[in-house]
Amino acid sequence: MRGSVSSSLIEGWDNPNVFQICTLNQTISDVKKRQEIGRGLRLCVDQTGQRIFDEDVNVLTVVANDSYKNYVESLQNEYVADGETEAPPKPSSSRKSTAFRRDPIFLGADFREFWEKLEQKADYIIKLDTATVIKECVQKLSSHRFPEPKIVISKGEFIMASYRISLERISGKVAYLRIVSKASDGSETVRSIPVEVGTKLDKACKDDALRDFKVMVVTNDPEPRVVFESDSELSQYNEIPLDVQISRKPVVSTVEFKSNAASVFDFISRAAAETELTRRTLVDIFLRLPSATQEQTLKNPEGFTNKFIEVVKDVVGRTVAESIEYRILPDQNVDLDELFPVTKSYPQRELIPAGENGLYDQMQVDSDVERNFINRNLVEQSDVIFYFKFPPKFKINLPKIINNYNPDWGIVRQPHETVQNFEIVVETKGGLDIAKLRFASEGWKIRCAVRFFAELGIAYRHVDGNTFTWAVFDGERNLERTTESRPGE
Repeated sequence: MRGSVSSSLIEGWDNPNVFQICTLNQTISDVKKRQEIGRGLRLCVDQTGQRIFDEDVNVLTVVANDSYKNYVESLQNEYVADGETEAPPKPSSSRKSTAFRRDPIFLGADFREFWEKLEQKADYIIKLDTATVIKECVQKLSSHRFPEPKIVISKGEFIMASYRISLERISGKVAYLRIVSKASDGSETVRSIPVEVGTKLDKACKDDALRDFKVMVVTNDPEPRVVFESDSELSQYNEIPLDVQISRKPVVSTVEFKSNAASVFDFISRAAAETELTRRTLVDIFLRLPSATQEQTLKNPEGFTNKFIEVVKDVVGRTVAESIEYRILPDQNVDLDELFPVTKSYPQRELIPAGENGLYDQMQVDSDVERNFINRNLVEQSDVIFYFKFPPKFKINLPKIINNYNPDWGIVRQPHETVQNFEIVVETKGGLDIAKLRFASEGWKIRCAVRFFAELGIAYRHVDGNTFTWAVFDGERNLERTTESRPGE
């Protein structure tokens, strides 16, 4: 038994439930950093081995040294450079404020009445015309351009740079800083710049290595000093050292790659698992493709398979979203105190004041779009009775190819000069064009949600954070009231 345990410790074992990583050594290799962080970025599992999708549970905290900090910052830029419209949130302190529930709203009749509708469960029916799906997939794949097989070679280099930031003097509200940087390649830079409250050193010096240095305080009381957003403090008696790893832009080249027919794998089984179509349907799609398209499986098996699955999923997902129908099931009460506890802690999440009509005194936001929507349309609005953000555990049941949907905001308003409450569910996105959302599945979920909430009798809209007005909802409300009042109907 001892030998067996010792062998396990030497070889290691896979543990998906990693929630904290503490870096004790200085890691230089980016590959090693990716591997280490990747251990904590997988979805955790419960005692039965099932994956947990709750965002409040899947939080990774990294107690990082400067090397990791700079690496994560550069990783944000990689997402943008690779075409992502938004990068993941920047690393932040895990010490966040706690949000407190407002019981007068939570226990009130308006909230309970709204939730009685929201907690209803619904089953869905999908009417999928297989012949139509096959025809559309064949049309799209026949004209699709598949990637050529290539080997991409990227050559780059890293240099270490040592920074020293010192305070020369303060005159009024302006501080004069001296920034000296020395790189391992022998280059040296000396800068003298004036700064004031709000100045970001990375912008002033055009140097991303100084990204964490935003000036928050410039004072002569009791002595000259400058305080940055990171809580680091600069005075005439101490300087701030900073050692960073800087990556030079890599040189990328490509080499032609000739595939071997023996490398073709069973892509039909893989496509069946990801699209939920039968193997027979997928084979039928493939056999109807032009011979030139079919030959792509031999030239670039992996590239062909990825595009094949992408196109088929797009057709199936859109078809499902356009044809899905819901039917309400018998009431299934949920534990409201579990969904909306008295206090909620948000590690590494941004909280903003919710105003007097928020279900919690602070509201968690994931983007500027959500922040703008709250501040412009919800906070301190006299006709908004209350609003809340749906907890991650609240899901609308959708087919696996789309995945279940967690909406953004539940709102109850009483427009001026009316006595009737208006119940609304809102989804906030960066744009109003569903076709231009970052992921196609986001648009599919919105289309399904329109049908789901219509079945519940609740207004639903997809909006952005800038151009939204209540007029569209009020117009819908007035139309419904007019329809209800027609005689003989």
